[in-house]
Amino acid sequence: EKDARKAKGMMEDQSSITKEIGFHINAYKDGTIDVDDMIQAIEEFINMLDIENKTDVVNYTTSLYERVK
Repeated sequence: EKDARKAKGMMEDQSSITKEIGFHINAYKDGTIDVDDMIQAIEEFINMLDIENKTDVVNYTTSLYERVK
């Protein structure tokens, strides 16, 4: 039961992160936010994840967006 609650909480977290990412992507496509805002959002999302090498992931991902500036 404890594992089921933990899994449910993780799924809810993923759902809210997915919604937030979708919001920012749509705002970027609509021109509501610019590349710099999108880069900041990406950094915030990555820092919320439970992964190793966050700095490397942030640097790589933001470098992709830097190319479209």
